[in-house]
This record gives sequence, structure tokens and C-alpha cells, in this order.
Amino acid sequence: MRRIFVVILVFVSFFTFMSCGGRKGELSKIEEVVTKTVSAENGGTVKNSDESVSIEIPAGALESDTQITMKIYESANYPGTEDKTVISKVVEFEPSGTIFKKPVIISMVSLGGGGEALKAVKKQVVTAAVYREDKGAWSYSPKGAAVKIAGHDDGGDPIMQSALGDPIMLNDDGDPIMIDAMGDPIMLSAAGDPIMVTALGDPIMGAALGDPIMMTTGHFTAYAFFLIDVEEEEPAGPDGDDSDDSDADADSNDDSDSDEDGPADVPECGNGIVEEGEECDDGADNGRFFCDYGEESCELCSLSCKLDAGITSYCGDGSIDSLEGETCDDGADNGKYAHCNEECSGPARYCGDGHVDEDEGEICDDGADNDTDGHCNAWCDGFASYCGDGVKQDNEECDLGENNGTTACASDGSECLLCSTECRFKCKENYTLEGSQCVADTQTAACTGLPSSNAQWNTVSSITQTWSGTVWLPSATAVYSEESSTEECRFKCADGFFWNGSACVSPCESDPCSEASANALSGSCTPVSMTEFTCGCSEGYAWGGDKCLSECGPGSDVFPCIDSANRLIWSSRTTTNKNWSAAVSYCEDDLNEGGYSDWRLPTIDELRTLVVNCPGTQADGACAISDPDHLSETDRVIEDCSCEEVSSNSTYYSKFGNDTQLWSSSDFAESDGYAWRIYFNTANVNVNVKNSNSYPVRCVR
Repeated sequence: MRRIFVVILVFVSFFTFMSCGGRKGELSKIEEVVTKTVSAENGGTVKNSDESVSIEIPAGALESDTQITMKIYESANYPGTEDKTVISKVVEFEPSGTIFKKPVIISMVSLGGGGEALKAVKKQVVTAAVYREDKGAWSYSPKGAAVKIAGHDDGGDPIMQSALGDPIMLNDDGDPIMIDAMGDPIMLSAAGDPIMVTALGDPIMGAALGDPIMMTTGHFTAYAFFLIDVEEEEPAGPDGDDSDDSDADADSNDDSDSDEDGPADVPECGNGIVEEGEECDDGADNGRFFCDYGEESCELCSLSCKLDAGITSYCGDGSIDSLEGETCDDGADNGKYAHCNEECSGPARYCGDGHVDEDEGEICDDGADNDTDGHCNAWCDGFASYCGDGVKQDNEECDLGENNGTTACASDGSECLLCSTECRFKCKENYTLEGSQCVADTQTAACTGLPSSNAQWNTVSSITQTWSGTVWLPSATAVYSEESSTEECRFKCADGFFWNGSACVSPCESDPCSEASANALSGSCTPVSMTEFTCGCSEGYAWGGDKCLSECGPGSDVFPCIDSANRLIWSSRTTTNKNWSAAVSYCEDDLNEGGYSDWRLPTIDELRTLVVNCPGTQADGACAISDPDHLSETDRVIEDCSCEEVSSNSTYYSKFGNDTQLWSSSDFAESDGYAWRIYFNTANVNVNVKNSNSYPVRCVR
């Protein structure tokens, strides 16, 4: 296979991709879709998986990084290809509206079938074609605008020469207009841009900057390469008539005399050899329009092998060619004072270059220091005024020359003001002159930044500020703080709201109690923290932290239950007795009751809350046994830590009315083999051997 190249829009400085989505249902099969982001700074190449189709985008061609999409179709059944010899895939590009500031190159590999067909065809050219959706047809140059067949190599493959330019501008008929009917390039403007023509052939003037006005009748749709017959599709001659038959007959007679090796050589413009009827032939360089930079004139070979004057660009032509490094160009004035230099790389001699040009009237030149105190002025014809020269300027409040900074008066009147070394006797803004001192001003400022809701000023809503020299301090923008202040702007959240770093919020704003649990009262939420709250509960229930629980009491049969006096939540009592170690394990590892699994064996203090009717043993009673500091036998006073037995009611001292003995988690201080427990028959707080005695177990959380 032979790779066919086409350079898109080599004559103008920009073009636009446009895609067409209206005919997708009629297209041939999509073979592949390739998407790639191309850097504006570095450019890049987008190509398909087998590299048979690609688009090369040079650095600086894009305005910004752009995602380019390339869709590749089978040529079979593609609209308008029925009577054409298509030797490539059909390719479309997106996005629509992409602007290129430099030429790009589209490359496609000819198909195997088309390539083989080229070997047997004479007088044919390969041309790049674009699809005209408005006409449902392909448009291309019959001259072979992209590639021309110049012969065959030793292997029989066609030798293709690039004409360096595929036309994509279309006239009103949808035909390319980059070359005229004679095959010569269209006229270029002074800036090198094409001069577009109307349907009548009149030029369309360029924009103010010399850029061409794009034709509105054509746009990009799809690209492909066609093989076309020159004899069949050659446009009519200058007189509008076809070539006469006698010439054809003569050619036929000449062919009959040729040898068996094939027809006689025919002059071919573009083969690099100057032949009869040609003024020149630079081969692949035919069709160039621009002389090399620096040449003031040149002749270039056209696509029809005629010599034409090239377009020049050089230092001194009056136009700035930034691509060649020019930063200025004043034409014939280059090198003169206050103009561009002779290399077009910057200014020539001028006021401010640090060199005194006496022949230009300069008497001084301090370069970058011109027009500053004590230096040359901006016109290099004298010296700039400065503070201390004894002459008051408009930008000075005073100037006593050598007396600046002394006690000499700088103003008339009853008050003598001193002139500083900066020629000022007024203080800077936001200062007040008090005697010989400039004192910082103060002001009252209203505090700002109070959150829109649920917040209030903490103490004051305005403060006194002092000028720091750059800003007023303290800042009037309030900050959150619960600590009150009369000197700074502070705010705090309203009662029931908490600061989360950006707003005052409450866990009760959405009335969580309405959905918290059964027996929770809607609208009864009381905030505790930013995320915690309590709810009111129906009679006989109390809030357990996440739901309403039955209140503990004599005869309680719903567990877990909550002791509303201390918020302790109690489990049901085991039906079997356990020694102390088993009781600890049961609470911490085994019990899962009421949806809770964080149970533990109660401390002796917590267990004492289950004692009733015995003031000494009850919580906060006279009995001194308490975890963790008073767990010794010496802390226990029998009279304080027990009551008399009620023989008629063995559970008289039990809050639940059915407890006899219960373990606590508190160790006996004298021996870790003992633990404290309560014997409810006498409300007795005492110790017992951990693993030799077993009692029922209640767990707490």
C-alpha cells in the first residue's frame, strides 16, 4: 500500500472543522472512532489503530487544548461514491467549529483494490475530495489537487507526487477555488492570504487585519481520495470548446507506431524535469508561493510549471514577521533614531537607551532612570525635578531644598509646619498630625459576617478600629467564639444550636423525635450537642439515648428498662446463677438485648441504685463502699451497709421486687479473688469469693 498525503489549507492561516450529523442513518459502516486531546502548545498526531489514517496538528495550530475525534467509514455505500473509484477510507473529524492557526496534514493509505487498479490506468490522477451534504455529492479538483500519478516503481506500484495543497474552499457551485480553471493558483493579497472571489469572479475584500473572509457556501463533511480520468473530467479550454477530434486522431495514429513497451512519454508537469512547453518544474515544490525569508525577490514554479514572482518577507519590508523573530519593522526608516534597528530585533537609538545622542539633541540619557529624581528627564533634553531642588512641584506639598527635614517653616500663617525630606507636611491617609507626630486614626465600624440564622452577636455589634498602616484593626469581620468580647467582633450560636465550622445547626431542626421510636413524642426534641438530642416519651417511658424505653420499677417485665433518675439502662435478670467470671463474660460478650450489645457488669455504685427502703445502702447513703477508691474492708461499716431482714418479704429492698443477690464488677481491695455484691434480703453490701459463689446476673449500660 502507498500512503497518500494532503496538506489542508496551506494558503490561509486558519480553517474550521465542521461535522455533519444529519445523514448518519444512511452512512456506511463505521470502522473505527478515535479520540485524543491535542495540546495547543506542543501539537500532536491523531491516528487510528493500524495507522492507515491520521491528522497531524503542528504546535501553535490550536487556540487551546482540544479533544479531536476521527470517525473512519467504509467507502462502500457512502453517499455519492456509487460511480467513483474510491481508493481510501472515508474520514470525518470533530468537533465542529475547531479553529486552526496553522496548516494541518491529513494522511490516508490507499486501499489494496484501488492501489492495484492504479497500475493499469493511464492518464489518471488521485484527487482529494470533500463531501457536499447540501448537494449530496463529492467536490474535487479535476486537476488532481492533492496527488498526481507520475509513473510506477520497479514493483509496479504507482509513484505519487504531492502537489502540496488540497483545496477546501468551495465556490457557489461547490467546486474548489484554490486553483483557477487553468490550474494556476488564485491571486494572493499582500499579506499572503487568498483573495476570495464571488460567483461572478469579483474579489471579496479581506477583513480589517487582512484575513480572508471565509466562503459561506461550503463546509467540511468528509474526506476521501478518488481516482479520476483526466480525459473524461478535464475542464473545457479557454474558448469553452473541447479539443478537436483531429488531435485525438493524431494521437491515436502516433500510438499505433509506438513499440510494445507502451505509449511514448508525455510531458508531465510535476516530475521535476523541465520539458517542452514548461518554463520550470520543481517537482514536489511546484505551487510554492513564498520566497525564503530574507529574499527581496524570487521566481517560483507554479502548479502549471510557469514562473511566477514569489511573495517576499524580509527585514525592511515594513511588515513585522514574528515567525522569523522580528519584533519591529519600520521599512526604509529601520536604523534611524527612534525607529526599529537594522536587524528588526528591537529599537535603534532612542531617548532612554542610556547613550547620549548629541546629534539628535540629547543632552543627557540615564536609561531606565530617566524622569526620576535627580536624573535626566523623559525627553533627554534636561534634568527632571526632584524633592530637594528647592522648587515646589505639583506633586510636592513643600520643598525647602537643603532645609527639608529641619525646623524651618514650610508654610505661611500662624502655624508653622515642617517640610520633611520627602517634601510633605501632611500625614498619610488615615493619620492625623498631632504636633510633630502623625497619629493613627480611629473609627467605629459595624461588625459583619453574622450567619444568616440561629446566631447572635457575642456582646457587641460594633467595635473601635485603629489604622495599622495598611488595614483597620481589629477586623470588623466577625468570628465564632463563645467567649464574650467588647473589643472584637464575635458571634455565638443561639440556644440549642451548635457551630459546625460554617453554620449554627441543631440536631432538632428536622424534628427527629417524630421518627425516633415508638412512644417518642413529636416536637419534644431537646438538643444536647451538635449530633445528640433527647426526646420526650409517653407516660411510663423515658429516653434511652436513641429511643424511648420502659421505666424500671417493681414488677417490670419489659427489658431493657431505664432508670430515669440516673439514666442507667438495665437488662433482664438471668434465670440461672453464674459465678463472677461467668457473669462478666455474659454481660460483655454474650448478651444482646433490645438491640444493644454494649452491656457490662455494674459497679458496686451502680448496683446500689437498685436498693430501696434502706437509706444507708441506697445510692449516696451512709455506706462508704464506692468504686474505685473505697473498696476495702476498712471502708465498710456494718451498721451503714445493711438493714434488718424482713422475714415476710425477702426482696423488700429490691427496686425490681425480685432480686436476691447480684454481683458487681468491683474488686475487693484486699484480694482480687473476691468481688463486692449485694444481698437484697438485708440490703447488705459485702464481698464474696468470685468463683466459688454463683448468683443471678443483671447487666447495665
